[in-house]
This record gives sequence, structure tokens and C-alpha cells, in this order.
Amino acid sequence: MQTLAVNANVNVSNNTSTGESEMYADVNPTNPLNVAGFVHNLSNLGQIQLFFSMNGGATWTRRLITQCSPCGPGFISD
Repeated sequence: MQTLAVNANVNVSNNTSTGESEMYADVNPTNPLNVAGFVHNLSNLGQIQLFFSMNGGATWTRRLITQCSPCGPGFISD
């Protein structure tokens, strides 16, 4: 069985140019090494940053969910 242990805080965005708020994090109940978090970007209200790890937080990947009408479907919030 895979388990996670408490470790030091990690600044996954490592970006001082954006203001981030409303962080949500979750752990996959069938694979606790799969962790994901979402954060709003206060510098661009049409953008949400997604961070995920497949190795319990040892490394992280960043993806953007954007509201982009001219470039096709994206994330649109009401």
C-alpha cells in the first residue's frame, strides 16, 4: 500500500509575479501519490492554474485553464 508522509511546504508555482488565491488540493484515494491543486490567478481573472504530481509531490507539473474565446473552447466561469 502506498502512503504519504508529512513533509516541508512546497511552493509549486514558484512565481512571484502572480497573486494566487483560493487554493484547493486533493489526493487521489486510489493512488495517494497522485496529488492535484487548483489556484486562481489574481493577475489574470480568466485563468486558473492547475498543479499536479504523480510522485507524491517530489515533482510538479503546471497547466493553465483559460477563458479564451478567440482560440476555441476553454474554461468559462459565471
